[in-house]
Amino acid sequence: MTSRQNATPRGAGWNARRIFALVLTASACARAGESSSIVRSKGTDESAPPLAREIAWLGDLHQPESVKYDTDQDVFFISNMVGFGSDHDNAGYIVEVSAGNLANGKVFAESGKAGVVLDAPKGMTIHGDTLWVCDIDQLRAFNRKTGLPIATIDLRPQGAVLLNDVTIGGDGFR
Repeated sequence: MTSRQNATPRGAGWNARRIFALVLTASACARAGESSSIVRSKGTDESAPPLAREIAWLGDLHQPESVKYDTDQDVFFISNMVGFGSDHDNAGYIVEVSAGNLANGKVFAESGKAGVVLDAPKGMTIHGDTLWVCDIDQLRAFNRKTGLPIATIDLRPQGAVLLNDVTIGGDGFR
């Protein structure tokens, strides 16, 4: 079992899905031993109640970049770059965390395993059973239930240099 497979949450229960991404990013980026239990707007009074509170801490994330919630499966996908965001280093991965049980986290797709190639995964979107992921200058597609790769679309010929996010158009076109 690799250290990335130990990306399991610890902490209190679940009660605020909509702010999870904000709190998750803040807690995942905090140094070991630091508390990120209070997130405040710049310039707010220190005696004011916190705007958000930590609901979980996910260990062993390496440069988490983006979070995508899958309503059908009630899970969060978290992309992790590991190295520099522009390096084709074949070191990226995506973690899947159960929204209903934050203690249930696992590696969803890891570069170098099961045919997965991920360099620096960033923004994600879901269309049908496909999780689309921006990866520097390519768009990668994964089965959102199995994590197996489906397709790669090379966008370098269109001038892509550093893709950051992806969305589905109103007509469903990918």
